[in-house]
Amino acid sequence: MNVERVDNTEFKQDSLQRPGARLRPAFDLKYITYGFAYLQDMIDHLVIEEHTGTSDTTGTFLQQFPYPCYVEDRFVMAISRTFPLFMVLSWVYTCAMIVKSVVYEKEQRLKETMRVMGLGNLVHWLGWFIDSIVPMMVTIIALTCVLVYGNILKHANPLLIFTFLSIYGVATIAQAFLLSTFFSKANLSAACGGIIFFILYLPYSFLVRWILYMSPWIKASLALSSNVAFGLGAGYLSLLEERGTGVSWPDLWKSPLYGDDFNLGYVLVMLVVDTIVYFLLTWYIEAVFPGNWRRNVFLTRLMCLLF
Repeated sequence: MNVERVDNTEFKQDSLQRPGARLRPAFDLKYITYGFAYLQDMIDHLVIEEHTGTSDTTGTFLQQFPYPCYVEDRFVMAISRTFPLFMVLSWVYTCAMIVKSVVYEKEQRLKETMRVMGLGNLVHWLGWFIDSIVPMMVTIIALTCVLVYGNILKHANPLLIFTFLSIYGVATIAQAFLLSTFFSKANLSAACGGIIFFILYLPYSFLVRWILYMSPWIKASLALSSNVAFGLGAGYLSLLEERGTGVSWPDLWKSPLYGDDFNLGYVLVMLVVDTIVYFLLTWYIEAVFPGNWRRNVFLTRLMCLLF
């Protein structure tokens, strides 16, 4: 039989366990819809006739197993594949504005003025971090309320959602600081920062198609981009919601997909790693290549190594 007309036997169960009975003829009842059950029934009757020597046949009666009452959330099933994209797009403006603010200070020579007045580099970046994280926390709290109490992720644990968004918010700030080291013009940095931020999410679009076939190390390597890690985490949130259980602390280290060795816990770990890496790269690039000319030389060498 055509593999498209019978259930896939590569796995012993569905990759995602959704609540509900198998009632869609074109997808769930392929053995009957495309004739496999009738072919099997004819072969069984032929074998019985050969062994017994009689042509008397027995009728066949089929009935589906009953399924208990459940609530089918079509909205979650509709947005489960696009939910990570929507979540990442909601942070593009934030990243672009942080990059623009930091670069504007550099463009106006305000940073050099404060350094001459005795402001340390660590205090300077700490001030920018506090200035960025305070309004972002207000946004994260509002987004958590919308997701959980707006019945988008109605089964999810609000504290876990808040923790996930907070860690990603810190990673986004670190990523914006890193991007700001490559620019000296505020308007240009705002435009390029938003574009680069979205481009760093694009590998997730390819990762999601092969997620069951990739090893955890490959997923962790791709998750060195905080946007890819966030896309994975948002995908797991939507899949857990689609399964009807939602995310909770006991399910933090369990994947909703059958045969998947990655999970939301690993995503949180990778977001923390990304944050540390971005801060270290920001400190290194700013310390070693402080000037525009040296920065351009560094970027040229980096592009030569990559391409």
